[in-house]
Amino acid sequence: MRLELRTAILALALSANAGLVAAQTGPMTGTSSTATTGTELQLTPEQRTEIYSSVSQLKLTRTPPPTNLHVAVGADLPASMELYDLPANIAADIPATKLYKYTMVQSEVVIVDPTKMKVIDVIRK
Repeated sequence: MRLELRTAILALALSANAGLVAAQTGPMTGTSSTATTGTELQLTPEQRTEIYSSVSQLKLTRTPPPTNLHVAVGADLPASMELYDLPANIAADIPATKLYKYTMVQSEVVIVDPTKMKVIDVIRK
């Protein structure tokens, strides 16, 4: 009886630890769940200016967004929105931007989490 009780306690402890580990990691990535759900991008005014200047100087043929589209931090974008990679110099100078893409709406640079199509930041002129 004591052996069965010890076995049951050990099995319970192991399953509790497995649940704790699963709660601390993202789905099948082994990354912290807070790292995969965070949508904050802390940019200095200088970094915002650098991003706006670099993106606005690009000579790309961009697909225009829907005319009635209003963007705000935290808002969802339509899945059909075309997103673009940030310039290589931005990704090198501001490593936190490597996870994101951008689009232009009117004269604003909209930084987007491409996995969720969620607006992370809006950079105005």
